Amino acid sequence: MSDNKYMTAELKAEVSKCVDLLLTSAGKPRRRAAAALSRLGIWTRGSLLPRGDLGAPARNRLPEPKKLDDLLACLEDPDAEVRRQAALALGEWGDEGAAAAWLALRGATLPCGRQANFGFSLRLRTLLLSQREGPQT
Repeated sequence: MSDNKYMTAELKAEVSKCVDLLLTSAGKPRRRAAAALSRLGIWTRGSLLPRGDLGAPARNRLPEPKKLDDLLACLEDPDAEVRRQAALALGEWGDEGAAAAWLALRGATLPCGRQANFGFSLRLRTLLLSQREGPQT
């Protein structure tokens, strides 16, 4: 199944708009853009299942893939809700680079709340498994 099963030109434009709003706005509009980006990720895939598998990690699905690095910075936003929503959105749109960035931040003290950690972990579960060097015993 394609990672962008339901991606239309209109949805692609909406995703790009959400990314731009997330990167340029503040406060409530920024939080809304992050939440919308997460929802659009699920919608365009048509699935709640984790992305990637043991043989092939998930790929960057953003219409403008180069903006992924800018989105990763949202994981360090001063607004806890932006961080939480960005983590969920990166689980839908990011690649193994997003997983690595999130794992690096897990060691830091982030008041994101358990929901952000659990949601992002769940969505990246298979992606993270694919980064293992072999069976863990």
